Amino acid sequence: MSGVREWFTHIDENCRHTVKLGNDFRLDVKGRGDARLTIDGVSQVITNVYYVPQLTSNLISIGQLQEKSVSITIQGGVCKVVHPQMGLIITSKMSKNRMFPVFASSRTTQTKCLQVSGDSTTHLWHRRFAHVNHKAIRTMTFKKMVKGLPTVAEKHKVCEICAVGKQEREAIAKKSNWRASEKL
Repeated sequence: MSGVREWFTHIDENCRHTVKLGNDFRLDVKGRGDARLTIDGVSQVITNVYYVPQLTSNLISIGQLQEKSVSITIQGGVCKVVHPQMGLIITSKMSKNRMFPVFASSRTTQTKCLQVSGDSTTHLWHRRFAHVNHKAIRTMTFKKMVKGLPTVAEKHKVCEICAVGKQEREAIAKKSNWRASEKL
C-alpha cells in the first residue's frame, strides 16, 4: 500500500476497498496499480499495489510477496527478500519498533533538454548529433525520425570542430635530417 500517487505507473481508480491497519483504523483504497521504485539502486516494479491517500507510510505485505514466489528470511535482526531469478532484491535491518524499513525512491521526474542561447538551432542540432552533416539533419526532420526536432535551416555557419577534423596534416618525412651516432 502506498499513499504516494506519483509512484504509480498504472492505476485502476475503479478499485474501491477499505483496509484495516494494525491499530484498527480503516482507510479507503482509491485505486490499485503498479508502482515503480528504486531500491538500493535497482529499479523494481511492484504490482497490485493499493493506493491509499491517507497512508503516511508505505507498507509491503510479506504474505503477498510469498504469493509471488519470493522467499523471505528474517534472521539475526535482518530481513532478506530473494527473487528466484534476480537474487537478493531487498535487505533491511530491524528498527527499534520491530519494523523492517526499506528506503525507496521513485524516478518519476522526466529529463528535459535545456536550450542553449546564442546559438542557431541548426548548429545546436549538428553538435547534438555528433557533427552529422546538415543534409542528414534535414532528412531526419522531413522523415520525422526524431521527436521534437525542429525544422532546421540551411547550413550558414562553419563548424570549427568539423573544419579542424578535415584538415590535412603535413606529410611524414621519409628521411630524417639527423641520425644518431651511437646507441641510446
